[in-house]
Amino acid sequence: MKKYWKLITLIVFSVISISTFYLVTVSAENSYPQYSIETRSGDEAVIKDLVLAASTFDENSDYGDMFQIKAEGTIGNKDVPFTQQLDMTHQHDFSVQKLYREHRGFFRGKTWNMFQYHEDEDFITYANNFYTVVDDYEEIHDKLDIAVLDKKTEEETNFEVEVPGYENYDSFYVEDVQKSGNILHVFTTNYIEGETELYQPITELHVYKINLDSQKIVEDLILAPSSDDDMDYTSYIVNIGSTNSEMTPEPYIIISSNPTVQPETTESGVEINPEDITMMAYNVETSEVSELAVPNEFKGWSESMYPLVTNVEDEYIYYTTLKENGFEMNRFNIEENTMEQAQLIELPSEVMENFLTNPEGYATPLVSIKGNQICYVSTLKDKAGHDVGIVVADLENGQVLYDGTIKNSEKMNDVFKDVTLTIDSFAF
Repeated sequence: MKKYWKLITLIVFSVISISTFYLVTVSAENSYPQYSIETRSGDEAVIKDLVLAASTFDENSDYGDMFQIKAEGTIGNKDVPFTQQLDMTHQHDFSVQKLYREHRGFFRGKTWNMFQYHEDEDFITYANNFYTVVDDYEEIHDKLDIAVLDKKTEEETNFEVEVPGYENYDSFYVEDVQKSGNILHVFTTNYIEGETELYQPITELHVYKINLDSQKIVEDLILAPSSDDDMDYTSYIVNIGSTNSEMTPEPYIIISSNPTVQPETTESGVEINPEDITMMAYNVETSEVSELAVPNEFKGWSESMYPLVTNVEDEYIYYTTLKENGFEMNRFNIEENTMEQAQLIELPSEVMENFLTNPEGYATPLVSIKGNQICYVSTLKDKAGHDVGIVVADLENGQVLYDGTIKNSEKMNDVFKDVTLTIDSFAF
C-alpha cells in the first residue's frame, strides 16, 4: 500500500507543479502587452534574429513597461532569468548584453555604455574617466581608467593614466574607444572652465593614444578645438548617432564641428549655415585627420532636410532621407572623399505612412546596417492609428527583402490594447 501512496503523492505533486507553472505563465503573459510581427511581404528568414527593445505607456493609467519583441513574440521582464531581472541586463544595449553574458566578471564596477568598450578577436578593452577627490570633496578629473581582458585566458589588466594638462579642464568624458595594434584610441569631450559668449559650455574633442604595453599616453590630439578667431564651436562624433547595435571596430571616426548657438535660437527657427560646419574623418589606423567634402545638404540639422538619418559603416557614411515613395539613400565614400549616386528603396505609400505621419519626436526612424542589408524601423504604435513599420533592403541594389509591421497579439489583454508602444532600439 505504501508504494501506491508514494505513486499517488508523486502524481498529485506533478499535477500541482504543472498547474502552478501554467498559471504563473498565463499570469505573466497577462501582466504586460503582447505583440507579434506580421509579415506583409518578403522572406521571414530575414528577420529571424530581429530583436526590438520596446516600451509602453498609458497616459490615462500611468502604466509603463519595457520588454522585447521578437519573431516568436513578446518577451517581458518576467520571462527572462531571475538574475537578469535583478541586474536589468536585458534592458541595456544588445552588444553589451552579449559581452556581459560571455564575460560577466569583467563588467564588475564598469558602466554599460557600449561606446566605452572595444572588442576584437583577442581582447575586450574598456576606458572611463576617473577623478580624484581632494579637500572639501572636490572632484578633480585627472585620469583615465583602462581595463583590458584577454578573451582566451580571462586575465584582466587594469591601470590608470594621468591626462596631460588635466588642470585646464573642469571635466572630461569618454565618448568612444577604438584600438589599432597595441594602441588604444580614447575619444573624449573636454570641458574648459567658463562659458562662451552665448553662455554655452566650452568644449574640445580629444583623442588620447595609449600604448597598452607601456601603459602610457603617447599622444594627445585635439581633433576639434573650442574656437577659432571668428566663432565658438561644439563638436560631436557622428558614429555615436548611428543606431548600429553591434560593437564592431570602426576604421574611421567621423567628427562634425558646428558653430555654437543659443539653445532658444534653434527652437525659434534660426538655422546654422552649413558652410560653417566642418566634417572630418579620423583614420584609426594612421591617426590622420582629413576634412570631408560632404555636400551642405547633408551637414547639420534643419527643417528643410528633416528627417535625415546618418549611419557610419566601414569606409562609408550613409544618409537616409524619407520620401513618399520610399527611402532615398545617399552614400559618401570617406576614402574617395566623394558622394556616390543616390539610390531609392521604393515602397508603397501605405508602408511609408508608418514612417512619415508620426508626430514630432517619433518621425525619425531607427536605421541599422548589417553586412549587405539595411533595416528601417519606425518607432510608434498608438490608438491614433500610427503603426510600427519594419523594412529590410539590400544595401547594394535597393531591393526590398522584407516588409512587416507590429500587431497586437491574440494573447493581448484588453487592458493593454490602447497603450502607446515605442521602439527604443533594435538589433537584427
